[in-house]
Parts: sequence; structure tokens; C-alpha cells
Amino acid sequence: MLRTQHLYTDAMAVIGVVAAILFCGAQALRTLSTTQGMSLAQYIAFTGSMVLGLLLAIGARKANPGRIINQQIAMLGTWSVCGIGLIIVVIYAGNYSWSTMDTVIATSAVVGFVLTMGWAFYRKVTLTDPAIKAWNGIFLKSVPQVFLAWHILSQGDDGLTATAVWAGHLSIMMRLIPLGVSVRVEGSDRNKFWLLIADGSNGLSWLLATIAWLVV
Repeated sequence: MLRTQHLYTDAMAVIGVVAAILFCGAQALRTLSTTQGMSLAQYIAFTGSMVLGLLLAIGARKANPGRIINQQIAMLGTWSVCGIGLIIVVIYAGNYSWSTMDTVIATSAVVGFVLTMGWAFYRKVTLTDPAIKAWNGIFLKSVPQVFLAWHILSQGDDGLTATAVWAGHLSIMMRLIPLGVSVRVEGSDRNKFWLLIADGSNGLSWLLATIAWLVV
């Protein structure tokens, strides 16, 4: 990879890490004042999806080691740690109560897991297969974000800060663009392919949630 490309992808990785910290930090600060409109189940689900994405990135590094995939691991690892921290803050804030939104997201995650496991059994693939990890990640993050859009339109946007909304988009782009470069420069494999699918669906569903947020 050219030195200029190194510079660009290094910068995007740093921005991606900062965006993850900004998202979780902004939501954690909001939690300290109010949990109105927030969903603990969504935080648990998206953290789980980031862990699955991290596993996909680690698998991609084993197949095709490279600078960019290491950066993906750093960004997804940051999201995983920050997500766990956000969950802890919400739980210990002391004023959170399980909502209908939580039940909907938890149910969709369980249904998605059952469907994915059924597909894995039918296709005779292991649970560590990249496609299985990606589909579970989609059911944990992208599908809940569609429900989030509905929730915002029906209940309002109290649970989302502007910082979190735009940091989310920034983080997604800082992962997708270098990952596309990695496929072109460092080579492709099934882990990278399914990581692109999972993060691409994440970007589309977050865009839908953002449109709902802007409308209200």
C-alpha cells in the first residue's frame, strides 16, 4: 500500500475510534440526567453486533493480514469496550425501566438468532462461519435500528443526542471506506465480504433512524 493510502486510512481509523467514544460518551452523559426514550436492549444488541464484527475482522486478519484490517479491529474493539461501558452506566443509573421497545428488540434478536441457527443447520455450516456471524450481527444491530426509527416517529427522539447521531454515521463511514480499500489492495475473503454486508446494512438502517430523527 502506498504511503499516502497509509496516511488516509490511519487518519480514518483514529476518527473512527474517536467517533465510537463520542457516541457512547454522549449517550452515557444523557443517561445520567434521563433515560427517557433510551433502550437498554438496543445497547446490548449493538454491543453484541460489534463483538461479532470484531470476530469477523480477526478472522479476516488471519486470512489476509494487513494494516487496514488491523485498524478495523481497533475500531470495532473500541466500540465493543465503549458499548459495555454504556450498558453499565444505564444499568447503574438507577432510574431505567424495561420498555415495550426493549421487548421488541429482544424478541427480534432471539427470532433472528433462531432463524440464523436454522439456516446454519440446513446448510451444514458451523456457528463460526462468517455468514452466521454477519447475519446475527444484522439481527442485533440493523433490525433494532429499524425499530428505533419507528420508535422515534411514534414516541419522539429524547433518547438520542445529536452527537450520537452524527458520530454514528462518521464511525460507519470510517469503517466502510477503509474496508473497501482493504478488499482492493490487500485482497478479499469471506470474513471481509460478510463484514462489508453487515456494516453496510448497519449504515442503511442508521440512515433510516436518522431520517426519523430529523423529521421529528
